[in-house]
Amino acid sequence: MNEELPSEFDIIIVGTGLSESIIAAAASRIGKKVLHVDNNDYYGDLWASFNLEGLQKFIEQCKQSDLSKTNDEIPSDIEDGEIFIPAYSNKLIQNVVEEWFIPEKSDLLSDALQKCKLTQTNVDGEPKFEGESHGDNEKVDTLESTDSIQPPEGPRYVQNNEWTQEKIMKDYRKFSIDLTPKLLYARGSLVDLLISSNIARYAEFRNVSRVLTWQAETHLQEVPCSRSDVFATKQVSVVEKRMLMKLVNDILKSDNDKRWEKDEYTKSSFKEFLEKYKLTPNVIHYVLYTMAASTRETRFTDGLVRMKKFLNSLGRYGNTPFLWTMYGSGEMPQCFCRLCAVFGGTYCLNRPVKGIILDDKNNTQGIYIGKQKIKAPTIVMGIEKAPEKYLLLNFQNVSHCVFIINKSIKNCDKENLTYLRFPPLIGKYPCNIIEVGPAASACPNNLYLLYMYKIQENPNIKEDLQPYVSKLLNTEYVETTATQSTQTHKNNETFESASIQKENTLPQALWAFYYNIPDMSSTNLKTNVPNNFYLCAGPDHEIDYEFAVHQAKEIFSEIYPNEEFLPRAPDPEEIVLEGEETNTEENTLEDENNDGDKISTTEENVSQAEEVTED
Repeated sequence: MNEELPSEFDIIIVGTGLSESIIAAAASRIGKKVLHVDNNDYYGDLWASFNLEGLQKFIEQCKQSDLSKTNDEIPSDIEDGEIFIPAYSNKLIQNVVEEWFIPEKSDLLSDALQKCKLTQTNVDGEPKFEGESHGDNEKVDTLESTDSIQPPEGPRYVQNNEWTQEKIMKDYRKFSIDLTPKLLYARGSLVDLLISSNIARYAEFRNVSRVLTWQAETHLQEVPCSRSDVFATKQVSVVEKRMLMKLVNDILKSDNDKRWEKDEYTKSSFKEFLEKYKLTPNVIHYVLYTMAASTRETRFTDGLVRMKKFLNSLGRYGNTPFLWTMYGSGEMPQCFCRLCAVFGGTYCLNRPVKGIILDDKNNTQGIYIGKQKIKAPTIVMGIEKAPEKYLLLNFQNVSHCVFIINKSIKNCDKENLTYLRFPPLIGKYPCNIIEVGPAASACPNNLYLLYMYKIQENPNIKEDLQPYVSKLLNTEYVETTATQSTQTHKNNETFESASIQKENTLPQALWAFYYNIPDMSSTNLKTNVPNNFYLCAGPDHEIDYEFAVHQAKEIFSEIYPNEEFLPRAPDPEEIVLEGEETNTEENTLEDENNDGDKISTTEENVSQAEEVTED
């Protein structure tokens, strides 16, 4: 914290959100001297991932004042002709609510421990009591108390499915909880950028194994994505299968089909187009809400683009078009930060920016970090750090919630990574839902994380999401008392009956975190800002990263219009140090054989990264 930084850079980037990190990597890659700073002591800003303990500390910070100046005192070393604009710390995550649905501790376990001396614990967590040895290896459990309390028959005191706050918090390090969970389209702009720039080597990915939809207002159904799934499913009739395949083929060939340019299509909604195509309501439901990620109001041209993106991404890394980042979406900004650091970028976390410096012609001159003045002709800043006068607050909020649950929303023989786009129940906006489990390094065994988010329509965030929560989860508070546990586990027969009944119930919510994040993707952030000063909006409400990548490319092209955006970075073995001899012929051959179209996945049915040579 006390170390002084160099006094001059080519570009200063404030905030480690995804767009800011991409710009930092791109600038560093072309040889610019980059300073990348953040007020926070973690990477990612609104894109960050936390373990459970870290998230609770973050929640406490969010409950503080919404907007605060870092310090509006004008520095003493401001020169003539310079103008100081104080920076702000904008608390953009608002309406924060944390809620537990389970007791802090198990009453049964607490009562037992008060009357006996716990000496050790078995590997599976079963309490073992102090007793006298009988023979060399035999040990009989006894209780020191005179009360004749014996462990209940059947299952041990605290079953794996009986969670307490204390039990969950012991495994807080095994959680990776995202503020902004996102999926990557297998042929989306972010995957293409990760491959072309060779940044994909900094992360691992897992294929989303199933896509669900809410059908007929009653239950969850799996959406057939691949051709084989379409023909194997019993949810779609033979006639509907032919309709769907004809639509898919026509849309994939639409680039060269002039009929799509007619007013009857371009001026209609995508839903009206599907109805004119004489599809059944069942097929329209699958196409409109899942494949095209649209609503009833989505324009035809927008729905067509979305549908193509879905279809073109199928089959590249699995049966669904989506990928999930191992350890959470917060890994994405860090991947680009790593590349920036490799090529000489300077990083400083937990360094509050005091303000920015302008000249009398409204040109950017630099920033103040603490008492140090650092000059740079260009500044890029995330909206979380921007001076209030540069923010036009015409934006929409996104309602977010993340749950810890005790089982999957749709049971299956294996653990699935699930995406569900829930059609609107109240209002006009659908709800994006992502379920991840231990295989994605998101939570401990026997637990799942369930993310929900949608454009906010109700000022009360819990009421806004409640229609979707009530369809998928049980959010009643769970009582675990000694009497209840003893009665429930009186014998194995009763326990087995309870287990069968539980399979037919909704997953139990154990913990929830509600919050709002503003979506400024449609906000004009170029108005009233200084010259060579660029603001980056935070995450948008869409399921993918397209907006963040497009924003980064646009800002970079404005700053460096004649430079290549994130050229491929060499692998470590390709780097030649000064004085080393190289075999030019051999290196050329390796380059020609390396198509670079590779990304690392850990999906069970994808043992190694798929390599695809583009035409």
